[in-house]
Amino acid sequence: MELNDLFAKNRYSAEDDNSIITSKDSRKTRLTLEQINKMRRIQEAKKFEEYEKMKRVKAQYGSGDDSDSV
Repeated sequence: MELNDLFAKNRYSAEDDNSIITSKDSRKTRLTLEQINKMRRIQEAKKFEEYEKMKRVKAQYGSGDDSDSV
């Protein structure tokens, strides 16, 4: 498995979206467990990316906690 495969697996895919709703549709669409789990994985991937980004920013600029306070 390549790194790109890992990120592509947890992303929105327009090809998978078959829920086009017209103005004449009066019923709500029901989410399947697969769709709910996919949304959860997408959110977890975003949280992980944000965490990794903040780690890089702290390493680059340093955190304010390490300064000598008097």
